[in-house]
Amino acid sequence: MHQKIADEDRFEMPAAWLRALPVLRAAATPAEDAVEKAARRYAQEAAWFEEMFSSSGSDPELVKEGRAHREGSPSPLGAAVEIAVGWHYTMVDVLVDACVTEHGLPFAARAVVELGCVNPHYMQAGSRRYDAALRRATGYQTYYVQETAARIRDLLAAVDEETRRRTVEALAGHRDSAERRIVVSYLVPGEHAWVDECCEGPIPNDSVLRRMLLLSLYRAQQIARIGEEARLGWNGWDLQLLATLANRLGPAVGSLLEDAFDGAYGSDRHRDVAGWAAELPTEPTTPSACC
Repeated sequence: MHQKIADEDRFEMPAAWLRALPVLRAAATPAEDAVEKAARRYAQEAAWFEEMFSSSGSDPELVKEGRAHREGSPSPLGAAVEIAVGWHYTMVDVLVDACVTEHGLPFAARAVVELGCVNPHYMQAGSRRYDAALRRATGYQTYYVQETAARIRDLLAAVDEETRRRTVEALAGHRDSAERRIVVSYLVPGEHAWVDECCEGPIPNDSVLRRMLLLSLYRAQQIARIGEEARLGWNGWDLQLLATLANRLGPAVGSLLEDAFDGAYGSDRHRDVAGWAAELPTEPTTPSACC
């Protein structure tokens, strides 16, 4: 079963776009074995944690919070350090699910926002890692945030209203920069006033954050409001993203295809984008109330 089309009376989704929609899964819940698997991963990386924490180039606050968290005094920043240092690209959901199981969704959501300020630097030659330093990120980095935030968003979509409310309350204090405001709005897109604030800008020049913002929009007029700052750049677009946005916002997403075409790499991708555009309605539609 695919997601239900929004506002069917105004917009009939092209068949190819319908097929591209993410298939609805059963309500997401943390994996039962996540804590065990995460603990095993962190145990395997124990020496690496110590190398990071002992480095003279490491940030003292990150070291303090990371050590305290691993020794039984949890904090969202400490959890972010643990996830980033213990990171493995095949275990993202496991590490997030373990954090949720042990500390709850409100805590884990805050940890994901904090991940943007953690930069476990190292050099690598073959399998050897060296020059370790647990640094505070310059600006806000989305490398560790993108997939972890997607997992938290899936989990939040399946919880009861009380848990969602407590998570919103926990995240309210983490909206102290444009980058963090966008991540928070992506996690809880039902907080429309927060999404509106993100649309007012500033909008960072980061394709991950811009994609998150687009997936948080709830009114077609918001596409025009953010304007050029909706651009995702080189190969930033795919049909699943466009279909997901069209499902929420209707044919107004057609205005985004210029960026998709400009950022497409190679003739095959240009043909793909041209094909997507050909399936959109050409007649203007009645706009909904302005946000």
